Amino acid sequence: MLSYNLYDLLRNTKFKGISLNLIRKFSKQILKSLSFLASPEVNVIHCDLKPENILLRHPRRSNIKLIDFGSSCYLTKRTYTYIQSRFYRSPEILLGLPYDQKIDIWSLGCVLVEMHTGNYSLTHLLTPLLPYLLTYLLTYLGEPLFGGADEVDQMCRIVHVLGMPSATLLDRVKVDVRNKFFERIELNSGVIPSSDCDTNFIAETIDRTAYYILKKPSNRDLPRPRTLAQILGVYTGGPGIHLLTYYLTHLLTYSLISFIILFRGAKNW
Repeated sequence: MLSYNLYDLLRNTKFKGISLNLIRKFSKQILKSLSFLASPEVNVIHCDLKPENILLRHPRRSNIKLIDFGSSCYLTKRTYTYIQSRFYRSPEILLGLPYDQKIDIWSLGCVLVEMHTGNYSLTHLLTPLLPYLLTYLLTYLGEPLFGGADEVDQMCRIVHVLGMPSATLLDRVKVDVRNKFFERIELNSGVIPSSDCDTNFIAETIDRTAYYILKKPSNRDLPRPRTLAQILGVYTGGPGIHLLTYYLTHLLTYSLISFIILFRGAKNW
C-alpha cells in the first residue's frame, strides 16, 4: 500500500519546500525509473510526470514510486500531442514539435525545483512589514517554476527564466502554433511589433532577414525575469525565507553604513 504523493508532502511542510538532501534521494529514484522507461526494451514516455504522480512508499521513508501511466506511450507510437500537465509541460509539446523521453526530464526538473522552493506566496506576510521594493522581489517566490495560467502565459514564464528559443527552432514550428506565442517581423518590411509583444525578448534568424518577438499574455502581469539560480537562491543561501534573510541583512547593513556616514558628517559639521 502506497502513502501520500509529493504534493501532499509539500502541503505538509506548509509549502515551505523540502531539503536538498531529500531532493537528491527523490531525484535519484525518479531518474532510475525514467532510465528504465527509456531503455531500448521498454522505450516508453511517461508523459505526465508531476508531484501528484510520485508517491511515497511509506510516510516516514524516502522511497518513492512513479504512478499513473494513463497518458504514456511508446516512443514509436506517439498518439497524442496534447499531453503533460500545464505547469510541467515541455516546450516541445507547447510548440507542437516531435518529442521523446526528454519531455519527462523537463517535467522532473520542474518538479524538483517546486519541491525545494515550495509553492506558497509570501506577499501577504511581507506587505505590512517591508517596503514595496522588497515585497515586489518576493511576490513570486515559491510558485511552481513555470506556473502559467494558460499556454501563452506558460511560454512567457519559460522564456523569462531560460531566454528565447532560437530562431532556427521557431522556423520549424507550424505558423499557426508559432503565432500563438511569437510574432515574426521581417526586416526592412516597415512592420512595427504589435503592442502585445515584449521587445526585451527577441531572436534573430541566422540570415538576419527576420526576427521573432515574444508575445505577452493579455490582461495579466508576469513575474519579473529571473534566472534559475535566483529562483533557487544559489547565491543567497537558498529559496524562500533564506532570500528574505539575505535582503534584510543587506538592508540593515546599508542602514548602518548610512547612519555612520551621517553621524560622522554631522560631527564634522
